[in-house]
This record gives sequence, C-alpha cells and structure tokens, in this order.
Amino acid sequence: MEKICVYLVDDHPAVRDGVRSALLRSGFISIVGEADDAYRLFMDLETVRPEVILLDIGLPDGSGIDLIEKIRMKLPHVRILMLSMYNRIDYIVESLRNGARGFVTKETSPSRIAEAIERVHTGEYFFDGTVLDAIVGKLLENSYNIMDVSDSAYATLTAREQEIMRLLAQGNSVRKVAQMLFISKKTVENHRTSIFKKLNINNSVELVHYATRIGLIDID
Repeated sequence: MEKICVYLVDDHPAVRDGVRSALLRSGFISIVGEADDAYRLFMDLETVRPEVILLDIGLPDGSGIDLIEKIRMKLPHVRILMLSMYNRIDYIVESLRNGARGFVTKETSPSRIAEAIERVHTGEYFFDGTVLDAIVGKLLENSYNIMDVSDSAYATLTAREQEIMRLLAQGNSVRKVAQMLFISKKTVENHRTSIFKKLNINNSVELVHYATRIGLIDID
C-alpha cells in the first residue's frame, strides 16, 4: 500500500511534533516536509510534491486561508486540509471558497486527523463534528438553499442507495460504509456517484444538508 505524502504547516513546533508522531503511527501516511511559515513552505514546494497539505490558518507571515489559492496555482492537484484553533464559520467558508477540501481543529483527535487526510486524499470533503455542526447550522440559519432539487428526488434512489446515503450523511467514510455493509469500497463509491447525480448535489456538505432538510438525519 502506497503511503499518502503529507506536508505539515504550523508555526508551533510542539503542534507539529504531536501531529507528526500521530500521523506516522497511522501506517499509511508519510511526512515529506514541514514548515513554520509561508516562506519556508513555498521554498520547499519548488522540489517537494505532497499529495495533502495540512495547513494552519494562523502563520507569522500571513493567513493560511490566503495561501490556499497560491498553493493550488503551483500544485493544482494537491489536497489542502485546514487546521485551526477555532471552528469559526467565516474561517470555514473562506477556506472552502479558496479551495480547501476539509477543516479540522487542534482539538480533533489524532486518529480523526489521519482519517481526514485519507478522505481528502481520495477526493472527499472532511469536516470534524463541531465544524460540520457549524456549517449546517449556518446553512439552516440563513435558509441558504444550496440545491435545486425537490424532495421527490429521494424516492428515485434504490433501497441500497438510500441506505448508503444515510450512512454517508452520518459522517461515515466510504471505507467504513463498505465495512458496515460487507461490500467493496468501489461499490460504495459507485453508489455515491449515482446518489449525487440523482439528487443533483456535488459533495458531502450538500449531502448532509439535503439529508437534514428531509429529516433523514438529526444534527442535534
């Protein structure tokens, strides 16, 4: 199994030490570089090609949020996972708008950060529990309809698709759903693609919002 190449960016050595140790214990992650500021990051990106960058928001020489677009211009295929002390909705929204694939806080457990890296690496979005609550809460508060789809679309899903949709909306990874249903990851991914197409949605955030709106899950 090939390891995921990860680059760490955080200005606190103790944080980097703790995260590095935890990620290396996962067995499927390789740390290819570290930086404590934006200058060092971009110097390294001249030669290092990470697949996922774990990026702190508060850096001495700039905001991690502002760096997202610059990083993606240099490495269009890299996945960026934001790391922050706070789950502020403005941080989350701006990070997503700029191209981040996920958002975790420094209170997130090491195993969840490793899971987040694995999931954004495969193209999924990932948000830790408190972060996801903040996103959905804001969407509901503003009555922000991110989908142009009627509830009748749910009825077009097969029984298996409805089951997989519910499990994914509850925050389970593709791998976890496959284990729970005793099917392959590829089968789950195929069902997920079909679900997104039938419901006219594009990502996991929209899936959670849809599932919440029709009462399939309860975020409380």
